[in-house]
Amino acid sequence: MSWRLVYASAVGTSHISADLPCQDACQMQVAWLNDQQPLLVMFLADGAGSVSQGGEGATLAVNEAMAYMSQKVQGGELGLNDILATDIVLTVRQRLFAEAEAKELAVRDFACTFLGLISSANGTLIMQIGDGGVVVDFGHGLQ
Repeated sequence: MSWRLVYASAVGTSHISADLPCQDACQMQVAWLNDQQPLLVMFLADGAGSVSQGGEGATLAVNEAMAYMSQKVQGGELGLNDILATDIVLTVRQRLFAEAEAKELAVRDFACTFLGLISSANGTLIMQIGDGGVVVDFGHGLQ
């Protein structure tokens, strides 16, 4: 399995109309499992332009998700299933709540969309919170 990673970002229309910067964040890597198989890990988030800390929320979300996955890969504990997806989302949620509390803000101030994709030769796990979407080509056209 061979992966090529590319990331691009652009300021959205709501951000342009509100004169806000791009609030996208992305973390991606190819990790290697204990059996020397590649594991594609990607997390993307878009800060809500309607809140004060949306960009920071997006950055915190993808960084926390990637840190969690790095620990899982190093620990050799990995199943591409609902439990992993739930654990990642809850870990991100906990981080956003902690940051909001530390800054004496509402967690809503850190609102962002969140997308995740983890893929190996054994399967693909996709997560989505908010708008956005993931398009995958498994060799039979885009689905």
